[in-house]
Amino acid sequence: MRVVYKNRISGLFSLLVSSIMLLFIVSKTTTLKQPLMLVALLWVYILVNYLICRHFNRSNISDAKITKWAVSFYLQLVLLAWLFNAIFFYLELEHVDSAMLYLILVSVGYSAGAVTAYHQLKWAPPVFIASALVPQMAYYLLPHSQNNPIMASMLLFIFAFLSMISLEQHKNWIAT
Repeated sequence: MRVVYKNRISGLFSLLVSSIMLLFIVSKTTTLKQPLMLVALLWVYILVNYLICRHFNRSNISDAKITKWAVSFYLQLVLLAWLFNAIFFYLELEHVDSAMLYLILVSVGYSAGAVTAYHQLKWAPPVFIASALVPQMAYYLLPHSQNNPIMASMLLFIFAFLSMISLEQHKNWIAT
């Protein structure tokens, strides 16, 4: 847990960069108020998580309290995945071109990042990957395009592949 929180701050910086990309994407919408509020929620998420990381890294947290911090971390990952899905699903409802393609790129990129950055916690990457990709799989199973089952299947394959790699990396990290 200590390694994860120590390395978390650089991941938060990448979220800040992603939020700038989101600003560019939402600038294409006719109604900017709601998408800007969603991006602002991402900024709040980044700020709160930065403060949590600083507090954890500067404190002498007892081993007895580490479990609570781990649970908090899992909840942070789920919240981030849901936040990304909410932003891009909203953009899809607003008919922003390629919103779902952007969502897949962001989700897969951050899922792969979770595999490499958080493999010290056995279930952290699979929890993030599931939180990010399962809503998208459900979206693609809705009957509004003939390629949707293929996209859902591809996302399921990505989920399984990244989860297996993550669990293998965790096993190797523990052995080391």
